[in-house]
Amino acid sequence: KTGDLKESQETYRVAKYGRILSLTLEMIVDDDLRAFQRIPTMFGASASRLYGDLVYNLFKENPVMSDGNRLFSAAHNNLVSTGSAPSSESLSEMRVMLRKQTGLQGETLDLQPRVILVPLELQTNAEILLHSVALPQEGMSQGVSNPWVNGLVPVADPRLSAMSTTAWYMEEGPPPPWDSVADPKQIDTIEIAFMDGQETPTIEEDQDFDTDSFRYKCRTIAGVGVMDWRGFVKNPGA
Repeated sequence: KTGDLKESQETYRVAKYGRILSLTLEMIVDDDLRAFQRIPTMFGASASRLYGDLVYNLFKENPVMSDGNRLFSAAHNNLVSTGSAPSSESLSEMRVMLRKQTGLQGETLDLQPRVILVPLELQTNAEILLHSVALPQEGMSQGVSNPWVNGLVPVADPRLSAMSTTAWYMEEGPPPPWDSVADPKQIDTIEIAFMDGQETPTIEEDQDFDTDSFRYKCRTIAGVGVMDWRGFVKNPGA
């Protein structure tokens, strides 16, 4: 049969970010010229932190999507109504929610969870839960196998701790460098875009003859947006 494509649209924009550092001749001499070598590394590390901040800010802001509902909401069926700490039961509940998500034409997407995002306060317990051969649960026999072992990847980040020490997320797909979510091969989740595909910061040098100083400018133009809310499930925590 002849079919047609349905589409939805989410929008975001890129922005320009940058810093200028100045080094005087005296600073360079006193530092035995090591300042020159450190600047590119410092700029690169700073840009990497910026990209992470942009991504995690989306979890903090919980933006309104094109359908008028927030990223995590009851309308999207991706927000656990009664929060709880990571456990076999809570993981099972969130997996069911993720796998029951439907597409634009009502089809069942059957998204497979791959990552859980946790604040640092939950990292140890999450790692124990996900890496133990036997299910680490009170009242369970040591002979009870752990269905989650090596099935999910725990990702902890201090930015999540700054938002909430209890809230955590399930995501489909392989772990991104920042945050649980879905495989991009299954569905789009969060996207980072760079102006003209320039994924590394641009560093320029300028010498001021009047002051005998060197100025270094670092610039990056990037933007982050949520492409689809179906690949995430949020648990507000215990």
